[in-house]
Amino acid sequence: MTALYPSFGMRGLRAYARWWLPRHVAGVTVAGLEHLPRSGPALILARHYHHEIDGAVLLARLPRPVHIVVALDWVRSAAERRRMERACRWAAWPVILRPERVRDAAAYRADETGAYLRRGLRDAAALLRAGRVVAVFPEGYPAVDAAGRAPAPRVRGGIGLLPFGEGFRAIARRAERDGGAATPIVPFGLRYERLGESWRVRAAFGAPLASETSTAELQRIVGELSTTG
Repeated sequence: MTALYPSFGMRGLRAYARWWLPRHVAGVTVAGLEHLPRSGPALILARHYHHEIDGAVLLARLPRPVHIVVALDWVRSAAERRRMERACRWAAWPVILRPERVRDAAAYRADETGAYLRRGLRDAAALLRAGRVVAVFPEGYPAVDAAGRAPAPRVRGGIGLLPFGEGFRAIARRAERDGGAATPIVPFGLRYERLGESWRVRAAFGAPLASETSTAELQRIVGELSTTG
């Protein structure tokens, strides 16, 4: 992963997101931007609702470049794998594979999972140590996937968040252990409203929290941020 920030790839990706977003979303509002640190490391813990729009909002509407940890176990061909991995390197986005999904992936082998997870963890921690903003979707799966359906069962009640995984905590601990500054965890909620063929999106940041904050508390806050506004 390149150490030159902000990279040409990131600038291009943000410009594309600013062009793409208004063509697919009727309106976007982002509250609480004052909670995103103006400098230094930050780990955004975001709700995962839409497989494309969530990331586009982060890229287009935040004042700082964002490096999103992405899972590529959904790709279906060797050519697509090469193309997507090249794009992630271009933007300095850490890549992981979800162990429960890679068994069904046509383009990856199950025995590659560990190496990708280790490398993704290392790359995300390195970005934090370099003072960058990293975003993680701890649910692991969106509520709306590329086919317009929910690919994984949602938790009953509330807004239907999936249980948060602990990968974000491993990233923060490694960044701090390897000599980086303390990593603030910044919760990020997303609320979607369907408008015909489009969406209205209301996003909100919460106040930064210490990396030791419990997973249950972080999930509660992200859920509350996703129901307000």
